Amino acid sequence: MIRPEAAIFYVASVKDQHYFRGGELLETGLAFDQYNLKLTPYGTLPYFLVPETLGETAGGNYYLSEATRALRWQALSNLFLPPHHWHGRHDLKFGVDFDRLVYDAQFARQPISFWPVATTSGPCPTNSNGVPTLPSPCSRYSTFSGGSPSSTYNFESNAYAEDRWLITDRLLVEPGVRFDWDEIIRTPLVSPRLAGTYVLDNSGNTKFSAGIGLIYDPSLLFLIARPFAGQRTDYFFNSAGALTGTVPTIFSVDRNALQAPRFVNWSLGLERKLPAAIYLKAEFLEKRGSRGFVYNTLSASSGNFTLENTRDDRYDAFELSLRHNFRESYMLMGSYTRSRVHSNQALDFNVDSPLLSSQQPGPYTWDTPNRFSVLGIRAAVQTAHHSPNRDRLFDGGAHGISFQRHQRSAATRWPPRIASLPRIFFARSSTRKALPSFRILLGPARRSQQHHWPPQPHCGQQRHQLAPVPHLQRL
Repeated sequence: MIRPEAAIFYVASVKDQHYFRGGELLETGLAFDQYNLKLTPYGTLPYFLVPETLGETAGGNYYLSEATRALRWQALSNLFLPPHHWHGRHDLKFGVDFDRLVYDAQFARQPISFWPVATTSGPCPTNSNGVPTLPSPCSRYSTFSGGSPSSTYNFESNAYAEDRWLITDRLLVEPGVRFDWDEIIRTPLVSPRLAGTYVLDNSGNTKFSAGIGLIYDPSLLFLIARPFAGQRTDYFFNSAGALTGTVPTIFSVDRNALQAPRFVNWSLGLERKLPAAIYLKAEFLEKRGSRGFVYNTLSASSGNFTLENTRDDRYDAFELSLRHNFRESYMLMGSYTRSRVHSNQALDFNVDSPLLSSQQPGPYTWDTPNRFSVLGIRAAVQTAHHSPNRDRLFDGGAHGISFQRHQRSAATRWPPRIASLPRIFFARSSTRKALPSFRILLGPARRSQQHHWPPQPHCGQQRHQLAPVPHLQRL
């Protein structure tokens, strides 16, 4: 019924590092990525559905054609200062990041006929104006309008400052602060973070880590652009074929009323080196989100949805992992995660969902309470510096509280026996180095009360937050 999706992804980036005589390291970069997605039905036959209670089936050709494009330009600069000593060793770094984002979309939809019994099929009878004739044999008939080409833009600017403070060989504290602004929310945002790691024994084989931070979610363009995706009108009929109601579904956004969604994340972790160079790690992570973006309606029978900041999310996870490094460039890790996610407003209303309801609490559809993961990595490049203690648990902090879009450069220095900090604060969307890897996820997913019909392809990739939503991902 649906022609295979045509997805094209373009990525380009350039980055330069310059060392100054005083020991400063300046890193600058420019990146571009673009993601195109096209969905086309095989034909133009009318699309119809029969009730789910009868084993929901569909006929005809799919009603939706779409073409979307998401692109981003990014410029960044990071400055790493030489270490200085004051009650320990301080490694200061600062950075700025500027992003231009564009989301283009075009949609075309055909009517959908809902039949009350499985013995009938085809389109509902309509008059010359496309309105169902009475009495109607259908139980519901949906028509669509809008969806013409549209473009939505955003500009983001960010800055951060961070200090890696090695107080002793066994205690590392990492305070920092991040500043964000975009042209949708238009409010300066300040988000402090703090993390620390302590080596528990003289052998350096056990460490304890903790961290807490305030995280602001970005303004997701596909939600801001939803009013341009089109409108739907539903006609409802009783068993006698009489019209019982007509409900238009419309989406609206008042940018002046929006606030930035925020999360408070904290974690506790314990890591231990076992015999045969196997590392055991136990970690608890909690996220508390508030002011999340969600489309709400004043009445369960109304189709007028407005984007608001009324979603509250809760996520708790406990993870056990085992890791083993083979030589210098191979790593194998297995983990088990027990998690729970809950939202006070779990439904994602959109023009392609036939659900007419008020918001409902519950878990998200992606919630997987029990998750097993196996990850294998082979490093593509060697790092510029080699730690003399690479066989120890604390062979240099490769990550910590990340305040920039890029991870810390592999060429930067580290003092011996620094403990890597908890991996909970990848600010907004920082990513790791691209490495060849494989990943296996096992475990049944728990479904929420939301019915996902029809399946919707979207442009972009998922951002790191509670609700998995498509969006541009930072390089």
